[in-house]
Amino acid sequence: MAVYTNNDINKPVNKKNILPITLICVFSVLFVNLLFNLLPFINSFMLGVFGLLYYVMLICGITLCALKIANKKVYLTRKQIVMFALWFFFFVLLIHLATSSKFITSYGKYLS
Repeated sequence: MAVYTNNDINKPVNKKNILPITLICVFSVLFVNLLFNLLPFINSFMLGVFGLLYYVMLICGITLCALKIANKKVYLTRKQIVMFALWFFFFVLLIHLATSSKFITSYGKYLS
C-alpha cells in the first residue's frame, strides 16, 4: 500500500500572495454574480458606474492576479502603456457610440 506524506506542512505561507489570492476570490465572486445575476443590486450599480467595462475589469483583474500568483511579470515600456491606454479609450468610446444611439433621441436629452 502506498503511503503519501506532505512535507509542505512546516513551510511558511508566502505573504506576497495573500492580496492577489484575496482579489482573485473577490473578482471571481463578482464575475459569477454578473453571469448568474445572484445579487441584482450589485450588478445594476456596477454596470451603471462602469458600463460594459465591468466585464473587462473583472477578466483583467482575475488574469493579473493569476499572473501575480504564478510570479509572472508583464514587461511594458511607457510608450506601450500609453498607446494601449489610448487605443482602449477610443475603443470604449466607439462601443459607447454604437450601443447608446438607439436609446438617445437627441443630444440634449443625452446631456440631461
